Amino acid sequence: MGVTTWLDRITDESNLWLSATKAEEAKDFQSAAALYLEDATDCVRRGSRVRAALSCYCAADCLSRSGTTLEAKRLFQEAGRMYSTIADHGVSGSIREGIWALQRAYGCYILAGDLKESEAVHESFRLLARRANPFERGSPWLEMPKVQPAFDGGPEPKRVEPTGDAKAAMSKFLDMRTHYGPDWNGGMPRSKRVGGMSDESESFVSQLG
Repeated sequence: MGVTTWLDRITDESNLWLSATKAEEAKDFQSAAALYLEDATDCVRRGSRVRAALSCYCAADCLSRSGTTLEAKRLFQEAGRMYSTIADHGVSGSIREGIWALQRAYGCYILAGDLKESEAVHESFRLLARRANPFERGSPWLEMPKVQPAFDGGPEPKRVEPTGDAKAAMSKFLDMRTHYGPDWNGGMPRSKRVGGMSDESESFVSQLG
């Protein structure tokens, strides 16, 4: 039996991430959103925190671009929660990882139009960045990203309903999130976890398979 390489995994037609990016490139945003959500659901089950949050964000972005605004806002908010969880755990092992996750969470909440949560994350970020290096100023990793809200409060755009596949994938994903709770570990064996968490030392590239 041959060894499955990283290249094999990212070019495998059954790879949900690859299929989602292809659909997005073809501007089939609703199909792409459904595939990203399937990938996010699988990652939640396996405890791959970073990949799950990214796939959720990508699904939200695709739905936003298709005009499916209500569902997009819900997923941007959920991605913000996931990145906030990553930040909470990341700080204990790496302040830089915690800062990165807070930057992502802040951007997601801004895109969701959730001012309260974005302000709370911004305050957590400010305190952590000051603790990380009180003498370093102007470094990009110590600054919040400049993000424009996806929904600026102007006239409501024409309502676009999600396709059946996108709606079903979103429901399954949110059900999975509810099942595991906000501080999820997924279904990974205990030996794969560190301190009750899934092993996030695995590189993101390896998670793509």
